[in-house]
Amino acid sequence: MKDKKWFLAGLLMVLISSCGYNKLVEFDERADKHWYRIEDVYNRQSDLVPMILKQFKNADKSDMKALIKAREEVADLSIVKDEIEMKKIKQYIKLQKQFTQPLDRILQDIYKEIAALPKGDSVREELKTLASQIQGSHNRIAIECEKYNKVVDEYNDYQGGITQKLTSDKMGFHHKEKLSIDMFERDFPDFEGLK
Repeated sequence: MKDKKWFLAGLLMVLISSCGYNKLVEFDERADKHWYRIEDVYNRQSDLVPMILKQFKNADKSDMKALIKAREEVADLSIVKDEIEMKKIKQYIKLQKQFTQPLDRILQDIYKEIAALPKGDSVREELKTLASQIQGSHNRIAIECEKYNKVVDEYNDYQGGITQKLTSDKMGFHHKEKLSIDMFERDFPDFEGLK
């Protein structure tokens, strides 16, 4: 009788470990972690805006107002753990575009100003540094997007296994969509080309 209980307990442990639940949780958490990294980089970019507006006095007033309004709207939206799904992500990216469009117009104006200022001018160097930081944050967003997509691919591939599919259906794991790189596309002036 004891042997039968041990056998059933061992069989149950093998079945639980082979159902893939732990691995699905791991992939799900890794994808969430990369999404939050994308959000963090966007937040860092947003934190640079007050410095740019303070430093660049010639910004178009309507762009400044649009930028400040969009920045506030983006700050009000954060995707919590249980809401990381494509619908919320698309809403977040749409708000980010409303933020980055006036920011990018201001960056175009900053580029013209930098080009007109003499080399070695302190304002020129400060504006160039801030603009480069914004451009760098955008590059980091693209890198984190690629990492997110890689984990999503691994998650979706793993989820497709027979036992994992059963576990997914029963435990509420769903297919994840990859992020489209065009969601993040922007056209920056060549700040690095300015000597």
